[in-house]
Amino acid sequence: MKNIKLKFSIVLIALFITSLSFAQSKTDRRGKRMEKRMEKRMEHLTKKLELNEAQQTSIQAIFKGNTEKRQAIFQKEGERAEKRTAMKALEQEEAKAIEKVLTKDQQVQFQEIRAAQVKKMGKHKNKMAKRKNKMKNVDKKALKKELKTYHQRNIMPVIKQQRAKLETQISEADKKEINEIRTTFEAMKNKGKGMKRGMKKSRKDLSDAEKAAMKKMKAAKKVEVVKAKALAEKYETEIKALREEIEPNIENWKTDIKAIYKKHGLEKSPSKTGKDDQKKAHKKAKRKHGKKHGKYRMRGHFNELKSVKFLLLNPNAENKGEAREAAIDKNATLRVYPNPSQGFNNVEYKVSEAGNVSIELHDQDGKLVKTILNEYKEAGNYKVRVNLGDLKGYVYMYVMKDKTGVTTEKFVLRK
Repeated sequence: MKNIKLKFSIVLIALFITSLSFAQSKTDRRGKRMEKRMEKRMEHLTKKLELNEAQQTSIQAIFKGNTEKRQAIFQKEGERAEKRTAMKALEQEEAKAIEKVLTKDQQVQFQEIRAAQVKKMGKHKNKMAKRKNKMKNVDKKALKKELKTYHQRNIMPVIKQQRAKLETQISEADKKEINEIRTTFEAMKNKGKGMKRGMKKSRKDLSDAEKAAMKKMKAAKKVEVVKAKALAEKYETEIKALREEIEPNIENWKTDIKAIYKKHGLEKSPSKTGKDDQKKAHKKAKRKHGKKHGKYRMRGHFNELKSVKFLLLNPNAENKGEAREAAIDKNATLRVYPNPSQGFNNVEYKVSEAGNVSIELHDQDGKLVKTILNEYKEAGNYKVRVNLGDLKGYVYMYVMKDKTGVTTEKFVLRK
């Protein structure tokens, strides 16, 4: 009995020490981030205000003391609003302390720098608030569904076709390794889903066993990613050539996706910044996201074109999303394809009860453009090809009326 109690005590002590070390490592990481931020601020102030050595030493001492205070605020339990208020008070206190070290001319410059930072933050907040308000009026589910459908119908078949071409250029040994990596990733994905379902109730308070399991899985995933990257580098020339083959398709996809966003009221306003600012923003984006696949990013719609994902893509695997969409389309009353359309499109419609059926084409404002058909139809499935050569807008809608009611289907017209 004593041995059991002793073992249990040892386990509890070990768990306690582990939890303390985890909390400490988190605090250390935050401290390092703060130190880096303070170093950048110091460099900026030294350059702008032309600080002498004595001033630099004094300001560094202020930053060091406030870094510890900031960590104490973060570690303190309480509401986020209270912490934010404490941080603002600390920033004002820090600014006053810095001003005491500066000359009168430097103080004026320092106040200008602070005013510019506040203005910049205000602009950012306003921008984010506008975006948030705009998103409130967007049917996110409908947008996501339309983008997903477009991706499955238009993008994936072309990418799979290109991947099938690469398959003939890969050696048998590498094919075997790629299949092993795919299998490992699939097993990890399923295991991860199971772990997340189990953690939903206590995501904030993970047990040590759950933390260890997640850490182990991340480490195993890194090993597989390194293997996949090595293989992708080996076939980089072939992958690049296959990507270049479909450059015209990529440009069309970008145009179509922009039109879908526009249809849902998310068109971006033209940039008011000059060419120099645009170049700076482009360089910054390259630094953040990497130079290699910058033009294939676009909100993740072309992820499969990135070297590693492209290599691991199985061209012969059945796409669950495509099968699901096909099942939905089979039972749909009204379907339009291709969507986006150019020059023409096909309208497939299902008549459940015999009677008069009318199909009209309307613009995005709801105005009637033309009547496609208005006649008696027996119950069954029908198809009509519609010429769109005379249309000038972006978004249109078919309206079908029959005995069962009214059905609508939107489509985008590609210029």
